Amino acid sequence: MALQTLPLELIESIADKIDSGADLSAFSRTSRHLNKILDPRLYAFYTRRGSDKALFFSIAEGYCSVLNKTIQSGADLNSLHEWLPGARFTTPLAFAAGTGHVEIVKLLLKHGANPNPARWREIQQTPLSVAAGRGNYEIAKILIEAGADVYTTVGVESGSLALYAAACCSDQDDNLVQLLLDKGVLDVSPQEYKGTCALESAIQCGNPSTVKLLVQAGANPVFKTFDGLTPAMLAMEVGSEDLAFLFLETGADLEQTCDRGQGLVWYAVMHSCTNVLRYLLERGCSANYDALLQISVTGVRAGREMTGLLLDAGASVEQQDEQGKTPLRLAFQYKDKGVMELLMERGASLKGAGLDESQHRSLVGRPWLNPSDISL
Repeated sequence: MALQTLPLELIESIADKIDSGADLSAFSRTSRHLNKILDPRLYAFYTRRGSDKALFFSIAEGYCSVLNKTIQSGADLNSLHEWLPGARFTTPLAFAAGTGHVEIVKLLLKHGANPNPARWREIQQTPLSVAAGRGNYEIAKILIEAGADVYTTVGVESGSLALYAAACCSDQDDNLVQLLLDKGVLDVSPQEYKGTCALESAIQCGNPSTVKLLVQAGANPVFKTFDGLTPAMLAMEVGSEDLAFLFLETGADLEQTCDRGQGLVWYAVMHSCTNVLRYLLERGCSANYDALLQISVTGVRAGREMTGLLLDAGASVEQQDEQGKTPLRLAFQYKDKGVMELLMERGASLKGAGLDESQHRSLVGRPWLNPSDISL
């Protein structure tokens, strides 16, 4: 007797005796008739055993039909799941928010997925923060319309989790950040912390338009990170002079230092921000110019121009570092011809640098006569 001619009750009874998902799947694929009967039982089989493979497969691939079957089999849409062995635990809706599959998100919401999961602190994310971090504007909008809390935060100092995530995203315009701002995401934060984490995130990710938008919306531009860096220092660390000027020109204290005691001039030199250095020096910003000159001549900074600015500010051309090396000696070691020529034009001594004429000529290509090297 052919299997497909068996009574439905007998087929279901046989299926109930199968305790292997792989065997049940193979049985269901023996004919279209059996597949139609057993497919729902196969999904229910995995759901009863706590397997979420079909659930996350359907979400990842955007298969609404498979997701529907998984939901009908009783899948829990609000539990935390480890969608791959060793992967970060998440909720189905948070996972979907990161995939960009709009219809999947809508389907999950329709069937009761919570846009504000009760255990979000355990995974440090919400569906909205995931969508924001991926730049998924449409999904973020759908989640907000479904009641997602834009104010969710890990602490008063951190501000909105979603705004922080959106500010990190460099693959978007600022529509998503603007959407959150329009929802009043900054309104519940004390002025001291208003938008500061999002600002820090936008600076470090190199998103100048986002930084400007946040400042214009009322984010506090005067703050320090956990290790004492100011916004201007952060901007110089990522090489953005435009952003550094944005904060310097909002009334920043030019004598500010980080927790390591380094000031704005140090950051300008370390990160080759020549225009910022000029701005600071013109305003009399104090610093250990001699020590900074040692940094500027090491060939990895802005070279001749920055060295000239520090010399003009009063740095000593003969100041030795802890190893007894003068700026000229350091420039020679880093084979920076332009800086060597500048230092010698300003009176640097070959003798003081422990160099002779042949060494100078090997790099610069011509002899140099410095009165300070002439012995009478």
